[in-house]
Parts: sequence; structure tokens; C-alpha cells
Amino acid sequence: MMKVFKDIITSFLISFPFVYIQNYFETTFITDFLKNNLIVILIALLAINSTTQSLILTKIRELIDKLPEEDRSKQFHNTRKQMNNSIIEHIVLICVSMVIFILVDSPKFQKTGPFFLLLQSGVISCFIYSLLNLYDNVKGVFIILDFDPKSKKNY
Repeated sequence: MMKVFKDIITSFLISFPFVYIQNYFETTFITDFLKNNLIVILIALLAINSTTQSLILTKIRELIDKLPEEDRSKQFHNTRKQMNNSIIEHIVLICVSMVIFILVDSPKFQKTGPFFLLLQSGVISCFIYSLLNLYDNVKGVFIILDFDPKSKKNY
């Protein structure tokens, strides 16, 4: 859970300079681009992550089957748990993005001011968070490459 908060904060911290630059140059290119494409990008990344995770889990199953019976339930438990969390996080990102876009498009909110800047940061943060999520999934490949069946380390 702490990693999720760290990634959320990291995403927002990375998004603030983009929002600042965008507002300094009086453009909405990034937020307009993401407004038109973010949901599709997130769904595509979810599909990529799911496919990658399927391949990783298949290889993990092969590795687990080579282990002695008593070690099978312990190995890769954390990896499987994190992969499940990754899918849930991605689905939440899609939902959060839709809510942010509803607020951004609402005539009830001004298109200026701190709240609007926070919404712009939220849009960019959703994209950045999805990239962090993708990076975490790629790390699963390296866990498999580094796996040593003789080691007692639980992955």
C-alpha cells in the first residue's frame, strides 16, 4: 500500500512541471491530447500488461513445477500478488481518468484557477502512473531471469 502512495505522489510531482510549462506557454496541448487519447492508451496498456503478466505467470508456473513440493507455495507469492494489484490499479486509473475528464469538461467549473490546475495535474498523473505500473510489470521479467531455484528467497 505504501508503494501505491509513493507512486501517486511521484506521478503528481512529475506532472506539476508539465502543467506549469503548459500554462506558462498558454497552451493545453498535453491535457487536450490526453483528454482525447488517455482512456484508449490506458486500455491498451492494460491489454499489454495483462498479456505480459500471462506470459510471466506461465514461466513462473514452469519454474515452480521444477521446485521441491515443500517450496512451491512460497515462491513467487509476492510477485503474483503484485501482478493482481497491478491489474486492479490499472482499472482504477481508467475510472479515475473518466471522473477527472467529467470534471474538466463540466461547465460548473472554471477553466482557470488552482482547482483546474489540480485537475490538469490529475490527468497527466494518471498517464504517468500507468507508465510506472507498466515499468513494475516489466520488472517481473527480470525476476524470472534472476530466479535461482536453489535460493530460499521468496519472490
